[in-house]
Amino acid sequence: METNPRDYGERCRFDAFCKTVLKHEAIGYIREMKRRASRERRCCNFRMND
Repeated sequence: METNPRDYGERCRFDAFCKTVLKHEAIGYIREMKRRASRERRCCNFRMND
């Protein structure tokens, strides 16, 4: 089976597009996790008023 050079180029561009989208999704996920961690209060930081 022969591959058409045009089809190969389209597949390479689509592959690059998918990798870029996944990379930016990972960056956004990590950024969100850092944001949540910075806003989160740990239960050990609370003082108990007994």
